[in-house]
Amino acid sequence: RYVVEGSIRPIGERLRITAQLIETATGAHVWADKIDRPVAEIFAVMDEVVDEIISALCSSLGVAEAARAGRQRPENLQAWALCVQAEVLWNTQATPKAILEAEKLARRAAEIEPGYAAGWALLACFAAMRITYGTSIDLVRDSAEALSLARKALDLAPNDPVVLGCCGYAACFAGQAAQGVEWAQRSLALNPNNNFSRQSYAFGLLNLGRPGEALAQVELFLRRSPKDPYVGFAYIYQSYGHLALGDAAK
Repeated sequence: RYVVEGSIRPIGERLRITAQLIETATGAHVWADKIDRPVAEIFAVMDEVVDEIISALCSSLGVAEAARAGRQRPENLQAWALCVQAEVLWNTQATPKAILEAEKLARRAAEIEPGYAAGWALLACFAAMRITYGTSIDLVRDSAEALSLARKALDLAPNDPVVLGCCGYAACFAGQAAQGVEWAQRSLALNPNNNFSRQSYAFGLLNLGRPGEALAQVELFLRRSPKDPYVGFAYIYQSYGHLALGDAAK
């Protein structure tokens, strides 16, 4: 449904790299950007340029698909689109009521497509969030359920970076930060451009009492994807990190 196009052209002693993401059905530009680099440095910064473009595309695709899924009724959606709708509720409202509604969407996704690992992983996140959003009536049970759902997702897709990132986030909320960090690290080893996994990693490091390392991950997240749908959570973790280091002014 989308196409990426771009160009590289010299301007004096510099190269201008342009890229844009276009929705094929409408021709609308979802995202566009330009990157300028000195000609002499282009090979040295090639990986950096690729990372910037990939990170921007990943977050922009998420926003575009969220808008597309939001225009449809849940009963007409497949498991993947249901999960997109659930994520939209989560990152745009983040209230106890919205989290419960998002959990219902993720549960429906898991029911209609039991082999879809990402659905179970997202459901694990929402089960764990009952604890932090104050809707849990049994903390031990909800923690155990979140971890059980995460392991179910990983049984289905043990090397999926998206699944690993969600499971890492769920484990941290469920009180198992060491396990959460391990899963997030595995996710980033498979796909260093997965912004959500980097955020999960930072959150886990905070829970393990390693705020300096967490801040480094948050700063990398913000530098690579300042318009990411989850950027609000990244700023929260950044604040926690500075508070933990005794730098309340920041």
